[in-house]
Amino acid sequence: RPYATRPTDPDTSGDLVITSMYGVRGGDMHEGIDLRARNLDQNTNVYTVMDGTIAKVDDDPSGGAGRYVFVNHEGGLQTRYFHGASIPERIQPGFKVQAGDMIMVAGQSGNSRGPHLHFEIGKIDDGKFASMDPMKALPDVFGQYVLDDDLLLQSSF
Repeated sequence: RPYATRPTDPDTSGDLVITSMYGVRGGDMHEGIDLRARNLDQNTNVYTVMDGTIAKVDDDPSGGAGRYVFVNHEGGLQTRYFHGASIPERIQPGFKVQAGDMIMVAGQSGNSRGPHLHFEIGKIDDGKFASMDPMKALPDVFGQYVLDDDLLLQSSF
């Protein structure tokens, strides 16, 4: 099992917060989780969760995903980071990263109702991305996070 670390810093209260869960949301599949990452909380740096290689970068803020970075990892895993405010110039396809390297500044680009990090993990199978629940795929990482108060009210666990 590869070493993995959190993709965001704690907010100003010291919490790592999930603001939207993986699964069906509003009738559509939400293939990742949303994490609190905003200027107000001084936690906008986004970090790669595992060692890997930058697979894809899009610095165009106008698409649905906004600015994003995809990272390939061992075993066919890929992590995806969406809605960035900016991406450092060095973050280009083929660039090697280690767990905890800063790869993006979170924001609100693309189809986003507020600043946050949308995070996905999945396996590349026959060239297609098959999403996985990040809470199940990386329990050591996302077990450190708490649910936003609004999610606690909706939660069944």
